[in-house]
Amino acid sequence: MDVIPVAQNTSNDEFGCVIVRDTLFFLSHSGLKMDNNSTYKKGYGYFNVKRAQLDEKGMVQGRISYDLSKSSKYHDGPLCFDPITGYYYITRSGFDEARQERKVFRKKIVELKIDIYNPSTKKAEPFRYNSDQYSVAHPTITHGGDTLYFVSDMPGGYGGKDIYRSIFRNGRWKEPENLGSTINTMFDEVFPSIHKSGTFFFSSDRMGGVGGLDIYASRLKRGGLFTQPVLLEDTINSAYDDFGLCIADNGNYGFFTSNRAGNGDDDLYQIILDKQVKTLKGLAVDANIGSKLPGVKVSLFSEEGTHIKDVITGIDGEFEFSINRGSDYKLTGTKEHFAEATREVHYRMDSVVLKMEGLYQLDLTVLDAETMRPLSSFNVRNAQDGHIWEANNLIKLVPNADNSLRIESEGFLFQRIAVNTRGLSYGILKDTVLLYPFVVDKVFELENIYYDFNKWNLTEPSKRELDKLVSIMKENSGIKVHLRSHTDSRGADQYNLQLSKKRSQSCEQYLVHCGIAPDRIIPHGYGETQLLNECGNGVECPEEMHQANRRTEIQFEKYLRRLEEQERNRKIIRESGNRFFIIGGSFRARNSALAYLRDVKSKGFDNALNLGVDKNGVIKIALEGFSDLNLANKRLSELKKDGQYSELWLYDYGR
Repeated sequence: MDVIPVAQNTSNDEFGCVIVRDTLFFLSHSGLKMDNNSTYKKGYGYFNVKRAQLDEKGMVQGRISYDLSKSSKYHDGPLCFDPITGYYYITRSGFDEARQERKVFRKKIVELKIDIYNPSTKKAEPFRYNSDQYSVAHPTITHGGDTLYFVSDMPGGYGGKDIYRSIFRNGRWKEPENLGSTINTMFDEVFPSIHKSGTFFFSSDRMGGVGGLDIYASRLKRGGLFTQPVLLEDTINSAYDDFGLCIADNGNYGFFTSNRAGNGDDDLYQIILDKQVKTLKGLAVDANIGSKLPGVKVSLFSEEGTHIKDVITGIDGEFEFSINRGSDYKLTGTKEHFAEATREVHYRMDSVVLKMEGLYQLDLTVLDAETMRPLSSFNVRNAQDGHIWEANNLIKLVPNADNSLRIESEGFLFQRIAVNTRGLSYGILKDTVLLYPFVVDKVFELENIYYDFNKWNLTEPSKRELDKLVSIMKENSGIKVHLRSHTDSRGADQYNLQLSKKRSQSCEQYLVHCGIAPDRIIPHGYGETQLLNECGNGVECPEEMHQANRRTEIQFEKYLRRLEEQERNRKIIRESGNRFFIIGGSFRARNSALAYLRDVKSKGFDNALNLGVDKNGVIKIALEGFSDLNLANKRLSELKKDGQYSELWLYDYGR
């Protein structure tokens, strides 16, 4: 962009510019001499609003004329124009005589007020939040006329002067709201200007600038929030005071004020933007691994949501659009097996990165293990991210991770499966899970638990099937299981009975090895007494029919001792009101846990408690319980100072 001084600058001050259609309004001296007691540039007079016509390129045309009130005995301006009502909002000094020294009027806003001027009646009414206790000044209004931004040093701000806004609703301006710490600092924020695109300009002498007052730009987002302000480039900001930037609606030109080496203290400068159309370059990348992403459909929309153009990224993942200066846009990116990405584009941006999140999704079918019919109602909770998915929805999996999924349905035993996405390509995975209805004494066959002839050792496929039972047992700690093994009819009856018992015991040993308490498993051997077909003694049958008889079944029943113990412990914990517990030890053997509990009670931990058995078959013994996390952590630190309690840890029972 080019920055040039306005040719009509004088040896006096010119500042506080605003563009209204094809007219430039700004402040300069009226020529009316001030009170003799004033020491501010004697002979130059009060500040009043002037106007100049602009051509289509924003160049000042013809002579400069006074506007509004040439003979006012007030400092008038800066101002803004409401295109909806046609009213002007004008800053004015709040005193009858210029009795105060006005050394730096552009910064000093003591005793300033805002008047609402109606050019039709040539009358002005005071802004309802003017005050004798503080000043309000430097108004700017949104294109729709519904929000007025202004500067004030009213109590309760962040520093000297802050920017506030008031919203027009139900025929009146609402209570002013400070724009908050995103915009305001302990320093001065002044001369706000809101462009119709939502770009918010203001000036500040905060830390990190390059001069006295510097110009910053922010972005008004939905919900009334602002983006983090950005210091404009050194073409605009200098080592001097730079302030009061306003941009024409078409975004082609603008004006601001600076005291850099001009004809007077403050002069007007024009910004000529390089061109009306610019190229926005973009890159689509895989958000998970950072690689360039081809085949992405990138769509460009106007800020209002009108579709403009689509492009497809090439092998290099790059794309580009031609955009208009002064207009903001939105980009969306879509690609199969990727989540739709969106990105807001400000017209000042030259490039953009569109991050596409690759999806691993699971199409899960859940069957009733008794009827083998699909269940229409179930929930799936992913322990990896805590998200809960309902039936008939694709389940989003966490990339490059072991996804532990807990499947629940009313009236059925819970089930848990693991889905590893490491090394997989993005896409939809399919799986089927059986949920067992919790019906006491109901017998289910464990599929794929088969044995070779005259063998009782478990095959690898059989172990994988038993892993599902392990998951069920861990997720449903209030049940125990009967393992019912059978043989075919070949061989002596008594031998087959012993063989089936060994097969059932093999399953029991594997479950215990996987962490299931032995007292929750009851093995049975039925030999050849419960054949599934007619292949009895002396009957010739094909091998597959004999193999069908070599099977293991499961039968669930309530694990009463554990259920009663857990309910008793839950009641004690509920009545205590505690949630955070200092754990002294964890045990799989019940006798060891109870012995430890007796030991710690004898050492003075009178409130030590058995928290019961968790889903992994582990019994936790708590030394003390707390309702407050801070108190629990403090007590834990105290106990750990004693060497014999260095292995203690904190458990959140409410998770």
